[in-house]
Amino acid sequence: MIDSGGQPTALALRILYLVQSVSGRAVPEAAIGCYEEAAPLVIDFKADPPRVHPTFPKADSELRVEDFFDRLAARFWQHNSMLR
Repeated sequence: MIDSGGQPTALALRILYLVQSVSGRAVPEAAIGCYEEAAPLVIDFKADPPRVHPTFPKADSELRVEDFFDRLAARFWQHNSMLR
């Protein structure tokens, strides 16, 4: 998914596009097939130890895994404010 020059392949970019299109469900009644949040994860197995690829998706992407759980929790509370 990442080429030898460290750039995402066409397949990686296509997957990123697909993940973006199903992420960000703002209301629980939204279409089936949409998710509150999503984060594609590319592992660099050439690193020792293996690690999350540092530049895919880009640092300014709303799909980075580093804040996935914070985004998911925020969406949960947005949908369930009566539980607070």
